[in-house]
Amino acid sequence: MKWDKSYDAPNKDYLEVAQYLLSCGFVNLREYYFIICANDSDKSDLPYVVNPYCNNRLEIASDYDEDYDNPIMCDLCERDIFPDTYKKKRYYSLAVTINHLKVMEWFEEQLASLNVTWSKVKIGVYYILVEKNFVNLIVPECCSDKSYFAVDKLRTNPTALITFNKESLNPPLDLYIVPIADLMCKCKTLNEVLHETIEKGVPELLPNVSFQALNCYSYIPLRKTTLPEKKILRLKIIDNIIYVNDVEVISKQATASIRIFRVLLKQFLRDFEAAEEYKFLSVIQIADSLGIEDPEQQVRRPLNRMQQAIAEKLASTLGVNIERDDVIQACNWSGYRLNPSTINLSAN
Repeated sequence: MKWDKSYDAPNKDYLEVAQYLLSCGFVNLREYYFIICANDSDKSDLPYVVNPYCNNRLEIASDYDEDYDNPIMCDLCERDIFPDTYKKKRYYSLAVTINHLKVMEWFEEQLASLNVTWSKVKIGVYYILVEKNFVNLIVPECCSDKSYFAVDKLRTNPTALITFNKESLNPPLDLYIVPIADLMCKCKTLNEVLHETIEKGVPELLPNVSFQALNCYSYIPLRKTTLPEKKILRLKIIDNIIYVNDVEVISKQATASIRIFRVLLKQFLRDFEAAEEYKFLSVIQIADSLGIEDPEQQVRRPLNRMQQAIAEKLASTLGVNIERDDVIQACNWSGYRLNPSTINLSAN
């Protein structure tokens, strides 16, 4: 089971693991049902579909009753959906989110149980004295101070990264990376990790790398010396319709999505004009600027849907490899922004 993910129709093993992690306080669980806006399986709904490529997942209450409840509106197509009349298929999903505070409390309890001297210098950053050796342990997902990911700091002492998601890390150094799940499942002990980190020594630069800033952390991700051609996506807004490479990705009917997108665009332009680092905006900042009361439901969910819809539409229309972050870039701890590495603006 992966952290911070929704599982559609989870099997018995997933449910047992999720309930165990919930009992430990490590995760929060949310069960919900959803329908898909344009679903080929919903034959009765097909005549009413506005955008046949819209894969928007729309939550629906388990006790939804069309006679008493309002129709469900797709915030991308902005069409009303009548789930009972259109015989929409319902799907079950389990959302798993990390309780970072509880996990870090558990992690610090493990440190305290060892016969070592340790200091918490920042949230997610620990300096440890093991016999006569200093070791740095960093939990990237919990460390908001990017200076600790600078290459020079990472090479000060033997360093290990304790991570919730090993696949998301791509450092240029030969760092010791340990999934925190390995510690929880006792595949490794923290004492073993410390001694293996000492044995590994100060991390060395990996061969054949070039340097380019990483999205969320200040260390440099690994890149082969043979770089792919730089991806450029041309963004245009004409008559309140958003185009990328001349493909309509957000229609003028999707007013809620347009409003959120314009907030990101204004920040992008401010940073461009000021020649500053392109800032991420949190969902709370976006919600405040739009007078929205529920940032999670009214900002984060539409942003996630826009990311998915834009990537799928560009991939299917242009036949190119498009990632979710290529237009609207997300960073777990910082928020969202238009991707300065790929976006090229056209004045219209």
